[in-house]
Amino acid sequence: MKIGVIGSGYVGLATALAFGKLGHEVVCGDIDEDKIAMLNDGRSPVAEPGFEETLKELTGSGKLKATIDIPALASESEVIFLCVGTPSLPDGGIDLSAIEDATQAISCSLDGQVVVVKSTVLPGTARGVVLKVLKGGSGGYTVCNNPEFLREGSALEDSLDPDRIIIGSIDGKGTEKLLELYKGFDCPKLMTDLDTAEMIKYASNIFLALKITYSNEMANLCERFGVDVYDVMTGVKLDKRIAPKYLDAGAGFGGSCFEKDLSAMIAAAKDEGYYPSLIATTLDINDAQPLRMIELLESALGSIPGKDVAVLGLAFKEDTADVRNSRAIIIVQALLGKGVNVTVHDPLAMDNFRSLCIGDLNYAGDVKDALRDKDAVIIQTNADEYVKLGPEDFKGLMRSPVVIDGRRAYEPEDMISAGITYLGIGWKNSK
Repeated sequence: MKIGVIGSGYVGLATALAFGKLGHEVVCGDIDEDKIAMLNDGRSPVAEPGFEETLKELTGSGKLKATIDIPALASESEVIFLCVGTPSLPDGGIDLSAIEDATQAISCSLDGQVVVVKSTVLPGTARGVVLKVLKGGSGGYTVCNNPEFLREGSALEDSLDPDRIIIGSIDGKGTEKLLELYKGFDCPKLMTDLDTAEMIKYASNIFLALKITYSNEMANLCERFGVDVYDVMTGVKLDKRIAPKYLDAGAGFGGSCFEKDLSAMIAAAKDEGYYPSLIATTLDINDAQPLRMIELLESALGSIPGKDVAVLGLAFKEDTADVRNSRAIIIVQALLGKGVNVTVHDPLAMDNFRSLCIGDLNYAGDVKDALRDKDAVIIQTNADEYVKLGPEDFKGLMRSPVVIDGRRAYEPEDMISAGITYLGIGWKNSK
């Protein structure tokens, strides 16, 4: 099948690479000429496991091409996926300008194609925006919503092996075409209307954010009662009614999706005359959670102005260069505000973090450089090279081996018995 994908970020590129690997002819479209040049040269514009290797393979075989000519892409495709960004507006609402522009660009090039919105959009967007713009064009078309459920760090894997496929459509033609496209995927497939498909994506992300925030709130409670949240959650996860993922306490969630999507739903609900207090409280708790790391640091060191502290992990999670809404931003800003000398390190995200121009930071060339002669270290992601560190590394390199761990990267007994001050959110020894 001939497939067009508009947008070459995480979602667009994961979609394009997955269908290319499955033998379809794929054309990626983007308004960024530099990205198009990179793609045609077999280089990925985003750092994501498997992207560059697969891209080289597909461009080399001719299965994947990239173009800035969006109308031509549309006219030559059977199915067109809209995978453009939907960032937040200042009031928390969703910015649909890229959706509108992409739809406008293809509107006069259609002749029976299936236009699929894969970007995360609020209920009513496909009907109220995409269909409205397409009606001003010419030719035949049908519109579907097919939300993505990708995780950065495993986006290609998730595209090739999804938990489920949701297809929202205005007619049977679109559903039939997408079912043909997805016929080799062995997972549940749910066919529904456009608005429901759009809402399923928001409902999923809101629930995952709630699970993370629930575990963090339990961590804050466990500290007060002298109980270890990891022991508590081990028992909770044994309940067959409760799925165990996303229940590990820490410094909160970051990334490009959860905060944006929760904020968008709050703004949309307000427009409908309803205030979703549970969703709003989730964001409030999440915003405060990284500051618990600073409180733990102060409990270990006392006065911290002038102290030398390393922060390991600048991306919002390991195995990605994405620093959007990373908890490291809040942590680093808080440290600088308290007069701390801050050294930072990340295996992938150094350049992206540096571009934020947060303040006077020292960027370490490697993790051992970051630890050398430090009074304390804050661990913000479970990157492999951090997990591989042992007690001897902290004791041998640091001025004082104080480790504030937001990810439970090490066995507490091993660290503490080695003479390291080892603290984390919700741990029994962190009150």
